[in-house]
Amino acid sequence: MTADTTFFIPRRSARISVNGGGLVREHVPAELANQIASIVDSIFRSDGELATYLFRQVWMSLGRDPRHLRAQSWQQREALQALLIGNGGVTDFLDTVELLAKGAARMEWGAAYVLLRRGSDEAFVLSRFGYRFVGDEIVEAGTNIENQAVDEARDALLGDPRFADAEGKFVSALRKATSGRAADYPEAVHAAASAIEEVARELLSDSKIGLNRALEKLRTEHDLEPSVTEAMKKLYHLRGDLEGAAHGAAAGSEPIARFAVHTAAAGMLYLIAECT
Repeated sequence: MTADTTFFIPRRSARISVNGGGLVREHVPAELANQIASIVDSIFRSDGELATYLFRQVWMSLGRDPRHLRAQSWQQREALQALLIGNGGVTDFLDTVELLAKGAARMEWGAAYVLLRRGSDEAFVLSRFGYRFVGDEIVEAGTNIENQAVDEARDALLGDPRFADAEGKFVSALRKATSGRAADYPEAVHAAASAIEEVARELLSDSKIGLNRALEKLRTEHDLEPSVTEAMKKLYHLRGDLEGAAHGAAAGSEPIARFAVHTAAAGMLYLIAECT
C-alpha cells in the first residue's frame, strides 16, 4: 500500500513562461493526472463499499484484467490511479475519467459524482488540458459551439507569456461562472471584465490604464471597429451595474455570468488578432 501523496499545482505564470503553446492535447499533464488520482483516493476513503462497486463498473467497461475484481479495496484504488498517472496515453486517461463520472451518476452517488465531474472540470482548466466535459461526455476543447470562443481565447492567452495575468483572471471567471454557487456569479463578471482589461494593458504596455481608455487608445492606434470596442465597454459597465459584482458581495445570475465569460473570450480574441 502506497503512502499518502500531497498534490500541488505550480504557479500559473511559471508554467506558461516555460511551456507556452496554448492548450495541451497530446499528453496528460502530470499535475492533472495527480489531481484526478487524488479525487479517486478521496472517493475510496469516503465509502469503500460504493467505491468497489464503482470500480467494477469502470474496470469491466474498460475490459481490464478481471482478476482485479477480486482484489482488496486499496488494490483496486491503486489500479485506477495507475491508469490515470501511468503511460497509457490521453485516450486511456479520458476513458477512465469519463467512465468514473458516468458510473457515479448511474449509481446516484452524488458526492462522488460532484467530486469527479466538478473536480475534473476544474483540474482540466487549471492544467490547460485541451478537453472538457459537455454533459457527461468528454470532448476536445473547441468542438462544441457554446465553448469554442472560450477555448480559443485560452489558447491565445496561453500561447503568449505576456497574457499570463489575463489568463489567470479568465480562468477565475470560468470557475466562478460554472461553480453552481449564486454568490460566485458577480465575481465571474468582475473577473471576465478584468481579463479583457489585462489584455488591453499588455497590448499598450501600460499596467495602470483602465479598460475604457485602453479600448479608445487601441481603437485609434489599430483602426478597430468602434461597435466592437463599445460592446467590450458594455461588459465593463455591466460589472459596475451589478450590485456587488466588483467585490463579490451579492448573489447573481448564472446566465449573466456565462454571458460575461463568452463576451470576454470573444473580445480578447478580437484584440489579440487585431493588435498583435
